[in-house]
Amino acid sequence: LDIANAANSGEAAAIQVFQETGTHLAAILYEIIRDNEMECLFLGGAISKSAELFLPQLKEGLRGIPSLKLIKKAEDIDNVPLYGVVS
Repeated sequence: LDIANAANSGEAAAIQVFQETGTHLAAILYEIIRDNEMECLFLGGAISKSAELFLPQLKEGLRGIPSLKLIKKAEDIDNVPLYGVVS
């Protein structure tokens, strides 16, 4: 979270790290999402807490996939383990 705090404070190097993360993540996921004709991508876990820092680059990198309609950060991440226990 230190790097996320630095990026949120405007530190250029930290911002660049997150932008590059979004670009690389898109490159890794592109063929998987395209070949499986996935419609949604939900980001969960710890990475989702900093999603706003890399989401623009991720969305841009996945823009060419016709089937992909939604890219979204999962909501209420901190309570997800509790949902599993209840169900």
